[in-house]
Amino acid sequence: VFEELDRIETDKAKYVALLPVYDDAEEILDDDGELIILKVSEEDGETYLEPIEDDNEFNEIGKTGMVVSALSFGASSLGSVFRSTREEEALEAVYTAIEGGMNFIDVSPYYGHYKAETVLGKALKNVPRDKYYLSTKVGRYGKDGVNTWDYSAKRAQESVYESMERLGIDHIDLINVHDVEFADLNQVVNETLPALVELREK
Repeated sequence: VFEELDRIETDKAKYVALLPVYDDAEEILDDDGELIILKVSEEDGETYLEPIEDDNEFNEIGKTGMVVSALSFGASSLGSVFRSTREEEALEAVYTAIEGGMNFIDVSPYYGHYKAETVLGKALKNVPRDKYYLSTKVGRYGKDGVNTWDYSAKRAQESVYESMERLGIDHIDLINVHDVEFADLNQVVNETLPALVELREK
């Protein structure tokens, strides 16, 4: 029995992420411990699922020069956001995604209240830095089950360095301001973003 985890549609193709479900297992993995990601195609009213190992499309993010896979890795699950996770299986999920052609990873200090970044950092120790682009966020955090928000310049800059330490890397490719609907947009424009630009120049 398969559980559909996600369905992604681009202007060129559709993809579905599936994992087998075992009644006696906390985690859902295939027999090799690998995430099953398939391309969805339709012909004559029939739907077909095809492997995408050699079919991952790539697009540039704006004019950044970062060319990333259309199907990318969202690391919130590494923080046990949706269900409890075992660390060894979380690490294997990262390796499987990169080996399958994904080269963009998105995470946040908020996911699992720092757990996702910490677990991802353990995985990235074994992955060459030129194999992936990495995105994380500032502005939304949490600790001991309590959510917090802080879009100040000081906290934004501190957060970037803290994320780099948890992730074990010397630079972050893309920073997002997390959940701006909770923020004062004037503060984001006049304080948060300039603080991030200042870090970029460094």
